[in-house]
Amino acid sequence: VGKWITEPVNIVNLPARTSDEFRFTVKVPLNAAPGDHAGGVVALNLASPTGVGSGTNVAIQRGEGIAVYVRVPGALHPGVAAADIGAATSVPALGFGSSWAKAHYEVVNTGNAVLNGRAQLEAVNVFGTVIKRFAPVSIDALIPGQKMAIVEPRWNGLPFAGPVHLKVDMVTTSKKSTGEAVIWVVPWLLFLLIVLLIVVLIGYWI
Repeated sequence: VGKWITEPVNIVNLPARTSDEFRFTVKVPLNAAPGDHAGGVVALNLASPTGVGSGTNVAIQRGEGIAVYVRVPGALHPGVAAADIGAATSVPALGFGSSWAKAHYEVVNTGNAVLNGRAQLEAVNVFGTVIKRFAPVSIDALIPGQKMAIVEPRWNGLPFAGPVHLKVDMVTTSKKSTGEAVIWVVPWLLFLLIVLLIVVLIGYWI
């Protein structure tokens, strides 16, 4: 939408404690795809900084922005999906001791309408029992094509071994969806010792 906006001025000289008002024009291209589009207008203070002292000075520019949403007439196809579902894990080599995981995922707007709602992640063990349910995360003005990356807090108490299903439920004002991935809890050293023991027993039996 930023490319569709035409402003009457680019620079405004504004004395202290005064205001100015101007209008801008939004010209939607004829080939614009139906659905929601987003952009914005930013007022940026270009005045030279005052009170510059000696030593190293850092210039700071302050700005204020407003969002501009445009809905192009046509069929709306809301869509939401979860992507990149996974977790970083720490599992003791022999399986005994503290284990933890830090899950992450992305909420992707796959449609052509702005989405608002929530997403919630839960971890389920091999028996179907929920072992961790995280607090819902708000989905606010997720524009078409945008991705929202979410990293959940680290949690302790993983199963001793086996698969853990990560399930993401997304509920928006116009669409519902779920996503799922599997992580494995494997105490590798214990697993290797068991395999080695089996090999030794088979060799002894032969």
